[in-house]
Amino acid sequence: MVSFFTRLKSGFSSAEHVFYLSLCFFVISLYSPVSQVNNLAIVCMGISWIYAGYYKNLKNIFSDKIAFGLLLFYAWQAMTLLYSNNKAIGGMWLEYRSPTAYLPVILCSAYVSVPNLKKLLFFFACCTAVAVVLGLLCSTFLVLRSGDTGYLYNDNLGILFDRQAVYFGMYVNFAIAVFVYFLQQNYVTRPVQKNAIVFALILMTVFNYLLASRISMLVLGLFWAGYIAYTVIRQKRYLSGFIMLFGAMILIVLAIQLFPKTMNRFQSVTNAGYDYTNLHEFDHFNGEISKENWNSLNTRLAIWHCGKEVLRRNWLFGVGIGDAGDQMIEEYRKNNFYFGVKYNLNAHNQYLDAGIGYGLTGFLVFLFGILVLPLYVAWRERNFLLAYFMISLAIYLSTEVMFNRNQGVTFLAFFMVLLGHLNERKETKN
Repeated sequence: MVSFFTRLKSGFSSAEHVFYLSLCFFVISLYSPVSQVNNLAIVCMGISWIYAGYYKNLKNIFSDKIAFGLLLFYAWQAMTLLYSNNKAIGGMWLEYRSPTAYLPVILCSAYVSVPNLKKLLFFFACCTAVAVVLGLLCSTFLVLRSGDTGYLYNDNLGILFDRQAVYFGMYVNFAIAVFVYFLQQNYVTRPVQKNAIVFALILMTVFNYLLASRISMLVLGLFWAGYIAYTVIRQKRYLSGFIMLFGAMILIVLAIQLFPKTMNRFQSVTNAGYDYTNLHEFDHFNGEISKENWNSLNTRLAIWHCGKEVLRRNWLFGVGIGDAGDQMIEEYRKNNFYFGVKYNLNAHNQYLDAGIGYGLTGFLVFLFGILVLPLYVAWRERNFLLAYFMISLAIYLSTEVMFNRNQGVTFLAFFMVLLGHLNERKETKN
């Protein structure tokens, strides 16, 4: 961290320095439990963007494929407000999703050199490691005070930052990928720092397990499996691959033995059957698992079946951004899905949500702007971090509607655009 701030002092003009500091402030604000801090960070970013004169480079929007894709999808959502009946709700969702409009404008027209962008990514990973330690300390304190070991699991680990487990897990997984990337790039050279990062990687992997977010564990498992395979097959480092594989197996066994409650999250999904009229509550990892209860799997299956019916009736243009939620609730009532009505459940799938709201046409715009263009940039630039970020995002979107959450939409818009500039082959200052 000391070397980070030492290097930060050099290589900037005053305007660039101010803007870069605003980006660092934004990274810190991702872990603030007060949403106004994140809003303040964005305001500071906008002010420093104007101060640096980056607004003169707005033409970059048309050449930056990732920023253009985000703006295209946001514009399409805004267009669907015209045929939405509930324009008040539609306007609210447009406000929630506005970071996918103004963050691409700011970031694609600003100048952040590749070395300084790497510093920012490393800073994010360090902040995440600190957040993991603080989350564990806070949860340990709550366990000691209450005697309830449930505080060491799931959403309880994010109490200090008011972060849900799935979003905290997404942040942690990305930080792990960043640390691995910099170890591969020899960005960190001192043995002490390398050892600290290896320890952080182990700690964050265990932390991900404690978060008990199945989708996050799936993403992390695929990442480590892919990295071990790359180490063995591509780099032919057989001993290193064996050590990592053996270490992973030991870590998994120890984690299951020492923290058994995470496994309750897997036991509940063995029950995929559902009855819409079921009045029982939701399974909880810290309570008794019952086949009569709703769980994350059968709840989603019930939601997706209802969503499929709404989509079937409005397959071309959808119901509009303002009416998607109302149409889902109406379908819940039609099927006597009392649990869905009670908790006003959304589609729990960004792809389905896009189809319901915007139809086949909007869904194709969504795929093109949010996934295809960034993946094309990652392939063209051989950008490992962007490729990982987009593939993991595609997986997360299959079970979450991240555009409805500030902790999701600001994170993905910010890093999608910045990562697109990480491996530019010809770096030209605007």
